[in-house]
Amino acid sequence: MKMLLHSLGTAAVCLSLGQAAIAQQGAAQVDSIVQALDSGPATRSINNPATAMLSADRFIPAGYDFPTHTMYIPFESGGHMISYEGMSALRSIAAAMLDPDLGSFRFQVAAHMPQAADALPVSSRRAQVVVDHLATFYGIPRENLIPVGYGDMKLSNPTAPGDALNERIEFINVTSLK
Repeated sequence: MKMLLHSLGTAAVCLSLGQAAIAQQGAAQVDSIVQALDSGPATRSINNPATAMLSADRFIPAGYDFPTHTMYIPFESGGHMISYEGMSALRSIAAAMLDPDLGSFRFQVAAHMPQAADALPVSSRRAQVVVDHLATFYGIPRENLIPVGYGDMKLSNPTAPGDALNERIEFINVTSLK
């Protein structure tokens, strides 16, 4: 009996150490996301006439460099429903958005797709589903999340339009935009 209790105690210690390591790794990931999104706009001239037409709820042209964090979030069967793995992936961005350093910031949730006939409507639905998920399950204020579907307009790998790398969600700090 004493040996059994010792084994169980050892297993519990190992389990808690493993969970602590996972939590520490998660905290490091969250810190990394916070740092990336809190770095302030790299586009210095937000108020000049050339950028006056930029809006947080519209497409942001490629030449503008706002603090961004990119995530590859799996969706069910190429549609707009977030998979279980995708829901798990959203935990770290939710934790970062709940960080006091990012609490008052606004983010464009930009969904991108590989080249396909229905890329724009599917990406728009995906952006909205991600916003709904973050607001419903993590309490992120909806007014801080702006869903925008980019479709296949900004491919990360333009030489391979059907590449899975083009299927991503970007969280863009658009606090400085109207």
